[in-house]
Amino acid sequence: MARAVLCIRCGEPVTLQNENGAGQALCGRCANDIAIVGAGVEDVPPRPESSTDRTVTRTMVMPIVGKPDRAPDELICRLEPLSLRWLDLSESLRAFLSRPRQELLQQSFLEVVHPDDQALADCEFRQTCQHGERHDLVLRLKTGPEKWSYVRIASQARYNLDGRLNHVRCNVRDVTDQIKAEHELRRRTEMLLEANEELRRMNQQLERTQLQLNRSEKLATLGTMAAGVAHEINNPLAFAINNVAILERDIASLFRLVAIYHDGWEELKAAQPELAAIINQIREDMDLPYLAENVPRLMQATFRGLSRVAQVVEKLRGFSRLDRATIGETNINETIDQCLVMFSSDLDRLQIEVDRQFGDLPPFQAAAAELNQAVLDLLASAIRAIEKAGRPGGWIAIATHFRAGAIVLEIRNSGGALDNEIPPQTYDSLFTVGPSGIFGGPGLSVCYGIIRSHGGRIELDSSPETGNCFRVFFPLVPPSAPTRSCPEPG
Repeated sequence: MARAVLCIRCGEPVTLQNENGAGQALCGRCANDIAIVGAGVEDVPPRPESSTDRTVTRTMVMPIVGKPDRAPDELICRLEPLSLRWLDLSESLRAFLSRPRQELLQQSFLEVVHPDDQALADCEFRQTCQHGERHDLVLRLKTGPEKWSYVRIASQARYNLDGRLNHVRCNVRDVTDQIKAEHELRRRTEMLLEANEELRRMNQQLERTQLQLNRSEKLATLGTMAAGVAHEINNPLAFAINNVAILERDIASLFRLVAIYHDGWEELKAAQPELAAIINQIREDMDLPYLAENVPRLMQATFRGLSRVAQVVEKLRGFSRLDRATIGETNINETIDQCLVMFSSDLDRLQIEVDRQFGDLPPFQAAAAELNQAVLDLLASAIRAIEKAGRPGGWIAIATHFRAGAIVLEIRNSGGALDNEIPPQTYDSLFTVGPSGIFGGPGLSVCYGIIRSHGGRIELDSSPETGNCFRVFFPLVPPSAPTRSCPEPG
């Protein structure tokens, strides 16, 4: 059924031949003009299939400029498909770009896009041509000399009556202030994260400082206690050693006197038989030959034992000297000897053999009291490893040598094989494994801090064939005086 309508472009009367003839609401001249607009576009993709009727709107073919129902500040443009050449743009968009209209219409849209964003823009507009529309594309456009503005573009494909792509319509919105606000928010967030990280590092430093203070207090307390014990033992020990020496001398004199009496025994027996019988009974009761043979040996053994105790006390006094906390030349070989004396009872109890191979070392700058503490912790760890192995006997091999500008201390033991990495929790000041463990718990944490504060490092080497070995490296001249802090492991 035919009916009369107006051409949607020029307003001329057009006669439609059916009720559903909206697709032909163009006069012949306007339809020909539209065909010419899209005639130069090659390989333009057809309109995507849609369940809606294909209709033509006035915004498809009517110019944008001066349209009365369009807000004057709206940023709108039409682009040629694929080449993205400007077909038309609103006056507000032209003013936003600060470029003459005729200049823009001779160029591609990509020429005002930032070089870093051109590949993205080309890809997104191709997606628009293939799928019909794209939203939320953010680009940088040149809006003046050395000036770039952020815009958010919503693009939509528009089609001819025959379904071929006519142009790409873009709504542009200036989002420079929003992007700058987001960048400022990101910058402030990063500053806040950096401040939080700095606060975390400061807290860790405070914890390490607190640990170091606790360690220093423990060392001072240990030194004071050891000095007091050594002093209390030393005085009576001196009396005992002196008395044993005198007693050994006097007993020897008594035995010489008894030997002289023994030479006149026959004369005494003939002259006074009753007295001789009493003397003979006493000799048998006391077993004089046994005493003459063994008492001197017992006295010598007692003297050697007391001399060993005196040596332990002397080592303890040297270990506990508070002035040794200061930095000075230290002999690490002497430190090892002093520490081994402290473990003499454990070594005897577990039947552990100690093999010492000391090298000729140059003078070493260190705090002797702290170095003693570190060696004590390493020896304690070695003894615990052997004890945990559960095998009778065992050995500890201690070696020192100078290599590559550093003093190297190796303490190897016959305990069970360990992983070749020291567990991180070993350095935790609260970590402890009890008597069945192999590490020193808080002691090894202190040991690690002492080694690092002297500019050194510690390694663990373990295998079933060679046993466990803690290897410590001390630089001959530390980078600086010990920092008195416990650096973080790793």
